[in-house]
Amino acid sequence: GCVVGGDVDISVSNFSRGLDAGGADVAGGFLADHAVFKTLSLRDAKISCPVQIRYANVEGDFVGEGLQCNNRAVLDFSQLNAINLRKAKFERGLSLRAVHSSSGLPDPRAIQNSDFTGATFGVDAQFDCADFSHRRFVATANFNSVKFDGIPRFHESGLHEDTSFANASFRMLV
Repeated sequence: GCVVGGDVDISVSNFSRGLDAGGADVAGGFLADHAVFKTLSLRDAKISCPVQIRYANVEGDFVGEGLQCNNRAVLDFSQLNAINLRKAKFERGLSLRAVHSSSGLPDPRAIQNSDFTGATFGVDAQFDCADFSHRRFVATANFNSVKFDGIPRFHESGLHEDTSFANASFRMLV
């Protein structure tokens, strides 16, 4: 992986062949608002400042397995087909909120496949540990062995009948 001493800002970019930033060590933040990706990999990356991927479109897989985010990750309002965040760690939580779309386009809230096995969602005074509000998990969603340092939000979300929270832990910080 590469080492970046500051922010990575690839907002409003188009990666028609995908982007593999696996193993990257980023001292700043990772910004990709309004970007389009064939696939996106942040596998085993270490990012010190916030990850912000809002209003983006990831046509294929978004892989963040083993991702270490020392701040907050915000993937709000992004269209995500499949997401793998196995063993990822979010020190200040993850926001994966969506909004309802009444257009004739594919539902941007829908996630076909999702795996969060062994992920950790931290929290601080300003944010929830994980916010999945308005998302639709239209296939199996795996939250097995996930550690939530607070109460995750699933307001107005749809969970597939095969969604699993086996061995997940929910801890309230005082």
